[in-house]
Amino acid sequence: MKNLKTKTLVDKELLRRKKMLNEPHILALSKYTKSLRNKNLGKIPDFDPLDGGTNAKILFLLEKPGPEVFGDRSYGFISRDNDDQSAAYTIEFMLEANIPRNITCSWNTIPGWDGKIKFTADDERRGRNEIGNLLNLLPNLKVIVLVGQTAQRNFKRYQKDNSIDPKLKIIESYHPSPQVKRFNPDQHTNIPKKWAEAKQYI
Repeated sequence: MKNLKTKTLVDKELLRRKKMLNEPHILALSKYTKSLRNKNLGKIPDFDPLDGGTNAKILFLLEKPGPEVFGDRSYGFISRDNDDQSAAYTIEFMLEANIPRNITCSWNTIPGWDGKIKFTADDERRGRNEIGNLLNLLPNLKVIVLVGQTAQRNFKRYQKDNSIDPKLKIIESYHPSPQVKRFNPDQHTNIPKKWAEAKQYI
């Protein structure tokens, strides 16, 4: 009965957020995800409408969606509310960094889930080709936080071939995953401090 109740709550929340995808602050990003679904990039999640959407001042660019994004207790969104430990750490670190949710937007440099944790250079390249289209939809953007080595590497390669607004501040941090906490606990602890740096530029 407990599992049934939990699933019912998740389904209600999923429906609520899906309805929000046509709200003004998220509509352009919803159209962006629809365009990605026509490009054979894997299973594309939605942007979380509880975040800032096109009003965002800070973009958190991560690596690649994991299987939890489309799990039974998640919502099919790139969201700090998903049922996994990285998302739980994200909530904790955002609070520590004192970053309001409504000024953030989260996405991945490899946008789709293809059933595999591993990815290829071609996966990175194809995701990299979509970064500019995303940045064009975020007119209030001040800071990009590159979360994890894959995001950092992929974005730097993007920068080599594309110009970005020189006023944009780029910050690098470790990924808030259990693996980083296990193998690099000091770096994991330092994540909210790195994220907090973004606030001085907005």
